Amino acid sequence: MLAEDAGLTRGMDRMREEPIDDELRLSFLGILIEDVLAADARRSDSDTQTHRREIIRAVFAAIEGSIWLYREHVRSIAKSMGLLTPVADLALRERSFSVTERGTIIEQVRFVTLPTIIKLTNRQAQLIDPSLSLDVGHQGWSDLKQALEIRHRITHPKNRENLHVTKMDLAMVRSAFSWVNGATETYLTAVTSAFRKHVVEMREVVDGLVNGDKAILAAYRAAVNADEGD
Repeated sequence: MLAEDAGLTRGMDRMREEPIDDELRLSFLGILIEDVLAADARRSDSDTQTHRREIIRAVFAAIEGSIWLYREHVRSIAKSMGLLTPVADLALRERSFSVTERGTIIEQVRFVTLPTIIKLTNRQAQLIDPSLSLDVGHQGWSDLKQALEIRHRITHPKNRENLHVTKMDLAMVRSAFSWVNGATETYLTAVTSAFRKHVVEMREVVDGLVNGDKAILAAYRAAVNADEGD
């Protein structure tokens, strides 16, 4: 076997490892969703402002957890497929670097708003599956932005009125929660499917190289030469 073929085979072995285990993903989200359901049950038993605010906090913990899973899944798959640039990796991890006058590298955390991180993640997801698109004209996207304002209002209150949660507020937050759950599940399924298809295609290439398929070998060498020319 050629050394380059052996390298491809080792790479395929690594690629067979799913970036995020389904059981871990479901248990992680399951805990967050259980918190939402428990908060909603307490509000149903006693519809107080305290319980309404509790629902909003629980919902956004679940939303941010769902988006984090989606982001990490996309980042891992894009990296496995060689599609993730160092700059995109930093952005997805909400990191940046600065260099001091003494030449020391310092890693810094950069806060990125939820809508922005969703857009960033979706752009990276499109490198994996070009058919994916984020419909910012969808009602769910609008509800998410309004729900964020509600969460911000009760998290950083300036007066007593800021802490008041109406039934309309709760409906807006629930709508945003439902949309995010549906969208992330669709995107996760799509990028996972695209990744698996990529693995199958790469396996066919590796098998062809190992078995001496002249057409595949010629195409592979042409691609290698093209990369070296760049």
